[in-house]
Amino acid sequence: MVALRHFGSQRPLIAVRSAAPTAATASLLLRSPRLLLLRTMFTVVPVPTLKDNYAYLLLTDPANKTCAAVDPAEPEKALAAARERGWTIDTVLTTHHHGDHAGGNDAIAAIVPGIAIYGGDERIGAMTVRVKDSQPFTLGTLTVVPRFTICHTSASVSYYVTGPSSPKKAVFTGDTLFVAG
Repeated sequence: MVALRHFGSQRPLIAVRSAAPTAATASLLLRSPRLLLLRTMFTVVPVPTLKDNYAYLLLTDPANKTCAAVDPAEPEKALAAARERGWTIDTVLTTHHHGDHAGGNDAIAAIVPGIAIYGGDERIGAMTVRVKDSQPFTLGTLTVVPRFTICHTSASVSYYVTGPSSPKKAVFTGDTLFVAG
């Protein structure tokens, strides 16, 4: 478990379970502009993509070992990270249409038949589910509430995630909110 804390706080700001958490993982997460986890124990795995970006795996159903990939611009990397953990990607959450976020959607749809690809508008490649602002849906054991955060693009979506019977929360913001620059 890697737990990052806000300056002067004893409460975890970011907590990520990984196979081998290290100080390097913590440093990587601090620099990651694509994820904000608030006091959470979700299983989230950052997957470096392109030169300076990240996709994320979010374990949605621990019993069935299924997960969602958030913005897998390089799907082979997300699929490999899932395979390493014995997980299967059955869902993609796309925050917006830019290539460094949605650029891998067509490829992952071809590799994983029947995969659900969520997004905010028709510019999302291979989209199978168009989300509606503030209308929750369920992925495995998690509840996801898409929130349109119109600023970076005209259809940016942030995905607010909560777990069952837990006050823990996470939000995946794409390029709408940046941490550490």
